[in-house]
Amino acid sequence: MSPLKLYHYSLSPPSQLALMTIRHLKLEVEIITVDLLKQDQLSPEFIKVNPQHTVPTIDDNGFILWESRAIATYLVSSKAPGSSLYPTDVKKRAVVDARLHLDHELYIALREVVFPIYALGSTEIPQDKKDKVYKILGNLNTFLEGQKYAAGSELTIADLALLATITSLQEIGANICKFSNVSAWLKSLDSIPGAQENLEGAQLFGNFIKSKINQTDTWESSHYCCAVQSVKMATLKYYYYPEGAPNRAALLTIRNLNLDAEVIFVDLRKKEHLTEKFVKMNPQRCMPLLDDNGFLLCESRAISQYLVTTRAPGSSLYPTDPKKRALVDARLYLDTTLHAVSRSFFFPIHSMGETKIPELPKQRLYQLLGYLNDMMEDKLFVAGDELTIADFSILASFSTYYHCGANVKNLKNLIAWYKRCESLPGFQENEDAAKDFGDMFKSKLNIKESWEELEK
Repeated sequence: MSPLKLYHYSLSPPSQLALMTIRHLKLEVEIITVDLLKQDQLSPEFIKVNPQHTVPTIDDNGFILWESRAIATYLVSSKAPGSSLYPTDVKKRAVVDARLHLDHELYIALREVVFPIYALGSTEIPQDKKDKVYKILGNLNTFLEGQKYAAGSELTIADLALLATITSLQEIGANICKFSNVSAWLKSLDSIPGAQENLEGAQLFGNFIKSKINQTDTWESSHYCCAVQSVKMATLKYYYYPEGAPNRAALLTIRNLNLDAEVIFVDLRKKEHLTEKFVKMNPQRCMPLLDDNGFLLCESRAISQYLVTTRAPGSSLYPTDPKKRALVDARLYLDTTLHAVSRSFFFPIHSMGETKIPELPKQRLYQLLGYLNDMMEDKLFVAGDELTIADFSILASFSTYYHCGANVKNLKNLIAWYKRCESLPGFQENEDAAKDFGDMFKSKLNIKESWEELEK
């Protein structure tokens, strides 16, 4: 059997996550460097391997997978099943999954800081971008209160993911010392396998970014989102707000599992998510939130993973086969990226009076949807030929873009899949909420049908 191949770039935090996972598992690996600055990822040879042309990418004897967190979960599940790095206990695993999604959110915030610098020639970091990073770090600081690692008392791949991202943030100037729990946790990971390689890559990355903006020290920021107090929590309740696609995604999982759940509406417009009662349940102050007899979990994708694992173990909605599951995880992370890109203009238009869609994120959204459309060639669903929770997440997102006026009708594979989903439990409930949001969004842009009207 050939050794695992890792397409890697040392300056990339997601790539460092994959490498640290490999080091922890002591796997034989062939490391193939893909220099992003030299655009090696755009070579025809690499695109044949990964049409999304991202690192890291692994080749496990012909099984190709990208998306770093999906790679990490796959490697543990297939090479070291039962390892505490990705625990089999469903509640412990759900918390790890939630922290992995938190890391993905943090990485997107990091990318929003550095992309304008290395790709667009910007020489400043806007304050709102710094504040976004600090807000997420504040949430992590709260989660770390009273515990050794990101997801509890044992080291997991969530720690490896967050270590890679936060080390890079620190090296480009984020002041991690503001967060005592994060700082102590970071120091405790100094000697784990792969930590030194990760640090060296982060330092190269930091030096590169700092040289572009003539910065030598930490960011100067007099205000950031402070962490709230961590509170212990007191069958199944689901707190949601239907305008948000992630809220509808996990609700689709509940409907398709035919679960008896109390669905509790939380009105974000009235800031009910900022009430003392809600913040005690979820210091991250985000929706949706699941309460399973006192076990509290936010992050819609982690909720879906947890519900299938606890209510329908073995279901093809979240398959137990490591390769099938890894593909589902990869599509879930792709949906997280879609949501972050679209939120960058949905929120300013919805809540801040903006009336235009910036060209860069709009084209990025179309690019990602194009990749997904290509991945679905000759496939019935987004992760293969069986319905999975990845379909629920992407259905909630795609229906939003469709009704908000995105020009998606040329994406034949996605349109055929969207039509195919009409028979799913909860489809019409999702569709109605997406259409309501879309009508509101288009009214703020003063368009009737498509974003193309804005260009006329």
